[in-house]
Amino acid sequence: MKKNTWFLDPIKLGAAIAIVCVCAVMAVVEFTIGETLMGVILLAVALLFAGVAVYEGQTITVDNDGVRRRMLGRENCFWPWDSIREIGVAGAKALGGSKTRHGTLYIYFSQEKMKDEDRMRMMLRQPVKDKILLQYTRQRMDAVQTHWSAKIETWNAGALRFS
Repeated sequence: MKKNTWFLDPIKLGAAIAIVCVCAVMAVVEFTIGETLMGVILLAVALLFAGVAVYEGQTITVDNDGVRRRMLGRENCFWPWDSIREIGVAGAKALGGSKTRHGTLYIYFSQEKMKDEDRMRMMLRQPVKDKILLQYTRQRMDAVQTHWSAKIETWNAGALRFS
C-alpha cells in the first residue's frame, strides 16, 4: 500500500507563515526607522506565529505500519495499527456546532475508546498531546480507511457519516 504524508492543517500553516513573513519585514522596517519598541513587538508576534507554523507544519504519515507524527523532520510519535482503538472525525467548533456549522473537521487517532465528553474536551483543548489529529479531506479519509476496517466515529461533524 502507498505511504501517505500530509501537513496537519495546510491552511493554518500557510496563514502562520504569511504572518511571520509580514511581521518580520515590518519589524526590520521599524528597526530601520528607529522605532525600536514597535520593532520588538512585531518581532515577538513573528516569533509567536513561528511557533504556530511549527505546530501546524507537523506531518502525519499513514502507511502499512501505522500512523506517524513528525515535527521539524523528527518523528515524535508512532502508533502501530494494533495500538489504535478509535479513529473518528470531529468538528472544531465544539460549542454551538450544528449540521451546517461544525467548524474545521479533523480526523483523529486515539489509543483509547472515547465518549462524547472526551471528544468535546479534545477539540476544546488544543494542542492535543495524546491524540494524533489531521485536517479532514475525503482523500485523507479514503487513505485511512484502506488500513482501518472498524467503525469511524463522528462527533460534531454535521451530516458526515461513514459506513
